[in-house]
Amino acid sequence: MAFARLSQFIRDRRRGLATLVGIFGGLYLIVRYVLERLEEVRDRVVQDRIARDNLRRRFLQNQLDCKYTILALVPTMGERIIDEMDVEAITHAVQLKSAASRAPSEAPSTGSLSLNNVPLPDTSTIDLVVPEHDLQSEPGSSVSGDQSPAPLGESSLSWVEQFTGSASDNQISNSPTWSSGPQLSDSIHSASVSLISASEQSYPSALLSDNGSPTRDSYSNKTKAELWREIKILTFTRTLTVLYSTTFLTLLTHIQLNLIGRHKYVQSILQLEREEKLRERVEFDLSVGSLFWGSGGAQLEIDEAGVALRAEQVEVSEETERMYLTVSWWLVHMSWRELGESIRKSVEQNLEGVSLKALLSPEDVERIIANIRKDVETETLPDGSTRHRNFSNILLPSTPDAIHHVLTSGGLPPHLISPSLSPSSPFSSLLSSTFSFIQSSDFGKVLRVSLDRAIAVLGDALRKEVFSNEGRDGEDVEKIKLASLLPGLARWCHSVVHALPSDLVEGLGEVREVTGFSAIIYSSYEDKLP
Repeated sequence: MAFARLSQFIRDRRRGLATLVGIFGGLYLIVRYVLERLEEVRDRVVQDRIARDNLRRRFLQNQLDCKYTILALVPTMGERIIDEMDVEAITHAVQLKSAASRAPSEAPSTGSLSLNNVPLPDTSTIDLVVPEHDLQSEPGSSVSGDQSPAPLGESSLSWVEQFTGSASDNQISNSPTWSSGPQLSDSIHSASVSLISASEQSYPSALLSDNGSPTRDSYSNKTKAELWREIKILTFTRTLTVLYSTTFLTLLTHIQLNLIGRHKYVQSILQLEREEKLRERVEFDLSVGSLFWGSGGAQLEIDEAGVALRAEQVEVSEETERMYLTVSWWLVHMSWRELGESIRKSVEQNLEGVSLKALLSPEDVERIIANIRKDVETETLPDGSTRHRNFSNILLPSTPDAIHHVLTSGGLPPHLISPSLSPSSPFSSLLSSTFSFIQSSDFGKVLRVSLDRAIAVLGDALRKEVFSNEGRDGEDVEKIKLASLLPGLARWCHSVVHALPSDLVEGLGEVREVTGFSAIIYSSYEDKLP
């Protein structure tokens, strides 16, 4: 009876009940759809955050690799510059001439010879205005053996003796202490070792002997006036060559390692996509739907093959990576000479008429260096206009023969070199990308900003250690003689090459434009992903 009444009640109100059920069912489906979409959005946000964190972690690790690679290569390059622009050998020749011109009883001992105690040449033998009395300049100091930059102006030792003494006293390791920071990848480490241990190359030069060192005979035939002029020119030339070369090496290393890091990152993304496609295929094969829609599995196979092909196209093998990093051998061992010749010409033009007794302030030194920079970094076109110089020939070898020579000199076996020189090889693709970035306007701006920072690091060192009154309240900066500035410049070169940490490398690493340029290179992978 009760069941009949309930049936009658439902029958009488079936339209309203159906409407109510439809409303609640629709609301349920809508809520479920919204929740599923929110879950997808949440998962996507989480995945994007994980991807950004992963990208950021990889990028920061890459910048550390850049820093350690630069610190490993700077001593190798710097030692070659210092050896071939041997200011200390010329100064020693001046000391010997001065000692020989005195009476035997007045000749100083070897341990007391110093540029600071050597009289300047007489005005009758050189077109410089020089007083007759001896130059007494600030005493100097050496780079200490504890791998920290020593003061540039606080020692009674000769600046020649500091850098021409026993190798056991002055030798500092050519590579940083790797335990103090993140390790480089095996390929980066091996490439750095091959660059450092590359066989020595002989290059003809009027002032170089068979082993690459300045010949003593070339100095003994010159007058003291000529030697003093050579000291002045060569000291500035060597300082700026070390500065420019280190800056170029820093930017080149950032380009190389960030290009490799970009390929590694894209390769890891494609590998994850390939694993995802494989998982979807396995799930489909195990599902009931595969019995009715077998064509879906074929489509998954096609997608998986496409992902695998793209991963293969962007893959950079360990051999290719090592070959690409070995290209920096060109700058470390060869092209800095062309840069040094250009710098020397500009130095001669700007310092030829400057007396060794001329009093200079920090601003005067900065003005001289700015004029030298202008000559080095600009070139005059046939129509008389000027433009910024393209340094791509300094940074990279530009011909196949030069590339082959660099790879061979870097210690790579011939069976790896020949196939890699084809235009379609991954190595050629990396080299082409490097040229593109070097010739871009962004690189030109980053280079100029980096050189500004490098000059500022040099200026800060001179202000702190050579210009003694700099920074004292209520006192004007004391001007010093040009000859008194030369020992500080010479010691600064050694501190850049040998000291750890290096103020110049650290300063260049802190330039925001360098980091930004590295980020542009690292994140330019849109054409590598679907």
